[in-house]
Amino acid sequence: RSGAGKSTLCHLLARQYPVANGTIFLNDVDINRLSLASVRERVAYVPQDVLLFSDTVAANISFGNAAASQAQIERAARICRIYEEIVGFSEGYHTRIGERGVKLSGGQRQRIALARAILLDRPLLIIDDSLSAVDLETEQEIISGLAAYLPGRTCLIVSHRIAPLREAAWIMVLEEGRLLT
Repeated sequence: RSGAGKSTLCHLLARQYPVANGTIFLNDVDINRLSLASVRERVAYVPQDVLLFSDTVAANISFGNAAASQAQIERAARICRIYEEIVGFSEGYHTRIGERGVKLSGGQRQRIALARAILLDRPLLIIDDSLSAVDLETEQEIISGLAAYLPGRTCLIVSHRIAPLREAAWIMVLEEGRLLT
């Protein structure tokens, strides 16, 4: 349900909020014993409200990985099922998207932000209801696309819809900030 604590949990895992010692562990190490930079090197986080910049599509996808090649950017876009739409833009990857991605639909913004997270190539990917603006068919295509990317990684998907979670190893339910067992 809304307000159950899903986004708060995501913020805690990404260490965007402080947490008491001995509460959250990353590879059996208390997250507070790791530097903030060390945690951020291991986590790619796509929040509900994605942040895009008044720049090109390519610059938005490669934000955080400036050394990314065009081929890597396109691979991430393909995984997130936004590639075909990008090449259909008048200037392709050089299309400027406006402040906060105003020239894009909500689903396009979410998929570009997800492609950015994919390009970061981190062991933990957190997707916090970041597919809510795409239709069910596209959501399933994205989840299928992620399957090839995820081996060797952990992916936490927060969703109000059960369909994208059917391939999950575990489905957990939060209620009033607590995991239901």
